[in-house]
Amino acid sequence: MGKESKRSRKSQVDSVKRAIMLEVHGLRFYEVAAKRCTSQAARELFLDLAKDEERHRQELEKQFRHLLKGEKAEFLPQESHKDLRFRDPVIGTDLKQRIEEAWFDSAALSIGVMLEKKAMDYYRKRELASSEQATKELFGWLARWEKTHLDRLTALERAMREEIWHEARFWPLD
Repeated sequence: MGKESKRSRKSQVDSVKRAIMLEVHGLRFYEVAAKRCTSQAARELFLDLAKDEERHRQELEKQFRHLLKGEKAEFLPQESHKDLRFRDPVIGTDLKQRIEEAWFDSAALSIGVMLEKKAMDYYRKRELASSEQATKELFGWLARWEKTHLDRLTALERAMREEIWHEARFWPLD
């Protein structure tokens, strides 16, 4: 293996290691958030996101093992990710009943949004930088999936923020 090829392999290994850590951080955060939040809608969302992060971690670890053995990465595109768009009816009454207790939930959603943005940006950069097609496809798949997580979290965060503002009689000037 040439010097350039070794560098490329090390870069791929490092990229996948970093991606595994991103998924583990997301997984642990969503597990804790699901246990601590008071909103049923937020709890269900966090549990669903935790399952997805675990699946992503498993796929990344599979690729990592291939790379450590000196094998070519093998990514077979998974089934399309499920429809993860946020649906307003899920949160309506639940949030209104628990608005006083929603501050943790709101903070957790904001942190989740930041985590997903960071992961999505990282995966997009790695997709563009990857020289191996399978690695490129893996990071593209992860970036698209994290975008759906971001969309769900953003929608619930927005709805919760509006409820909190309404209950606090605070409306932005815009």
